[in-house]
Amino acid sequence: MAQTRQLKNTPRGQGRNEAVAYTVDTADWPGTGAVSAPSTEIEDDQGRRLDLAAVGGGGKYLSGNTTESAGVITTALVINLVPSRRYKLRVKWTKQGNTLEAWGWLDGEE
Repeated sequence: MAQTRQLKNTPRGQGRNEAVAYTVDTADWPGTGAVSAPSTEIEDDQGRRLDLAAVGGGGKYLSGNTTESAGVITTALVINLVPSRRYKLRVKWTKQGNTLEAWGWLDGEE
């Protein structure tokens, strides 16, 4: 079973020179037990995957690792967003055998 939910308060603006790690609290999501295999992906507004950052990942739009502590997932740093472009941030993880995902829009700003 896979489940997705849109993050609250999106779209969010992010400046071209900003590096931001976003958090997702998994406490209200289905299942009990530990969160495993957290990852962060970013797509353009057409759904084309631009980057992937999981353990040891990184690249043009994401830098560093996606981590989890006490049920709160912290994304890799989101970097280098181009002004006037929209991006889709996807945060995925596994909990009690289910693949879960939260997503939200990011708008590149000056």
